[in-house]
Amino acid sequence: MHYSCEAIPNRFFGLLPAAAMGFVLVVTSLSGPATAAEEKSHGEREEIVSAPSLDEVRLRVFSWLAEHSSAGAREKQAAEWATFEGDIEPHELTRRVIDTFASASPEVAEFVSKCSVLNPPQIALEIDELPNYDSEPFYSANIAAFYAGFLVDTRRFDEALWIIEDIEREHVVDPASLLFHQAVCQHQLVEREAAMQTLKTLLENTEQVPPSYTSIATLMKFDLEGSKPDSLGEVSGLMRDVERRLDLGRGGQRVQKKHDVIVSKLDQIIEKLEQQMGGGGGGGGGGAGQNNSNQSSGPAKDSTVKGAEGEGKVDTKESKSGEWGNLPERDREQAKQDTLKHLPASYWRLFEEFSVRRARKDR
Repeated sequence: MHYSCEAIPNRFFGLLPAAAMGFVLVVTSLSGPATAAEEKSHGEREEIVSAPSLDEVRLRVFSWLAEHSSAGAREKQAAEWATFEGDIEPHELTRRVIDTFASASPEVAEFVSKCSVLNPPQIALEIDELPNYDSEPFYSANIAAFYAGFLVDTRRFDEALWIIEDIEREHVVDPASLLFHQAVCQHQLVEREAAMQTLKTLLENTEQVPPSYTSIATLMKFDLEGSKPDSLGEVSGLMRDVERRLDLGRGGQRVQKKHDVIVSKLDQIIEKLEQQMGGGGGGGGGGAGQNNSNQSSGPAKDSTVKGAEGEGKVDTKESKSGEWGNLPERDREQAKQDTLKHLPASYWRLFEEFSVRRARKDR
């Protein structure tokens, strides 16, 4: 199989920014096996996501084998499943289910063997291209969940999320892993609201969540809470997504559109910082603007022109010599760089790396 629960922290910690990583020791020390939320204070009870029992899974497997394998294969699998007893973790039970599918079907066996993180196929499959998909709900849901996990492992979050959204969760052996992978995709694609909802379900209303998932999910939640719309946190997430796409050799219209969004958001953020520093509220800014401590920030909303670097239309009542809007283009660009250097190191590094990647792409 392509993943193990114990290996997850090392693999997924790299997806999180440094700010969230500073939280990891606290989270890890506090996290234990997750339990579903009990009665709410107002007496209502939310839907609990739980994994099926071993007996339920065994019956579903035998039902599938009866329709899709030979008598000899059924006898062999019946003997193997008879040895499974006690409390088996859902992720381990999933591994055994996929192994059973592969042992009964050469097509599934070939498909599973190709899901190698070390040598992944260049082109991801659509959900209806999976082997024998739609043959039976239990099989379809679990083979799709397996493949979605593989796509997450290989950082193809768009494709993984498309598949996850089509999976009928009630048929999945390990719903906690499915929710975790869904949250990872949404977090990496900067789908903030959707990710927060998925994480809420995973952390508060899902049973048998491994401690490693709980730790990382809590870190993702912590990261998203600091990534408000149009904030530096959101921009850094968009930057990471673009860098990932470039690493995967993707440079199409979607990447270009994200480039444009990042540049636009950075311009807006930097302009706000410039106005704050020019108005005396930025400390360390120096210059003539520091004497204008009573300058209103209201006109800023009307003074910004998309793409303007030096000659934006500024209300002349507020425009005085020495303010940012009147700087020559070269000096204004230098001011932007100086402003960025006052930001946290992780954001400055991301901006610097992003600018280099973008410059190379534009050549």
